[in-house]
Amino acid sequence: MKLKKLLFPIFLTTTLLFVVGCSSEASKIQEKDADVVQTVLENNFNGPEEEVREMMNDVNIEGIVQYEEELLKDYFASDEFYKEYTSTYGSLLWIEPVRNNYELNVTDIEVESTESEDNVYDFTMKIEYKNIDGDSSGEETITGQADLNEDHLLEYMLIRVDKLMTELSQPNM
Repeated sequence: MKLKKLLFPIFLTTTLLFVVGCSSEASKIQEKDADVVQTVLENNFNGPEEEVREMMNDVNIEGIVQYEEELLKDYFASDEFYKEYTSTYGSLLWIEPVRNNYELNVTDIEVESTESEDNVYDFTMKIEYKNIDGDSSGEETITGQADLNEDHLLEYMLIRVDKLMTELSQPNM
């Protein structure tokens, strides 16, 4: 009987330490993953920089590809998905802002783990946009989802940008 009384607190303490340790490790993984998602979104949605505007106006494709690689490529699990991302989002997101003289600024990003056992995250991002000439400005909320591997690299990302692109395609709002 005394042995049971002695073993129960030891078992309880060990279990508690294990659970806390596991949740701490999961929290660190989620933090690293969230940092990757946030960095990619900020790199892709802040700007475009004057350098990018000049390359796009000059149709300097090589320069744009190199700029994208330096900004984004290290965060992707494969060349295949990196190419898919840049052909869907990447510098394509800069066309309307450059064409209609807008500048984008990410003001807030929230990344939350989903109920999935995988490293899948939902995100919400607020973006301010303003016409460089000062004619108009606004804010849009963008949502999406990112899937990362155990190395904290993106394997998939969906960004719902339709409403923002519609707003930016209008030269004078």
